[in-house]
Amino acid sequence: MRFNFQKPFNRYLEKSSERWKTHGWSCLTNSLLFDERLTKNHLLVCLVLAVHNFRGQDYCSPSVRTIAREARLSIQTTINAVRELEKWDWLQVHRGPGKANKYYPRFLR
Repeated sequence: MRFNFQKPFNRYLEKSSERWKTHGWSCLTNSLLFDERLTKNHLLVCLVLAVHNFRGQDYCSPSVRTIAREARLSIQTTINAVRELEKWDWLQVHRGPGKANKYYPRFLR
């Protein structure tokens, strides 16, 4: 008799905090996609923030390093994209001393 690895793995995924990385979907608003000021870097940052913005909250708090890694961008490119998204009112960022940034995506409304 063979051991079925799928059953315990599925049980692990159901309870895992990492489940959202492999299950579900994210979308971006059309007005964001058709804003001609935005480059692929901006859109990738928005997509990463949309993925992290879950559990009914209106903000998310991934580190800049996490956003850069998941968007496959350099840290400096990510910082520049966040600043420009903030300038163009697609994103609001609350920065606290010694605390994680809180990103309030305006493109999910």
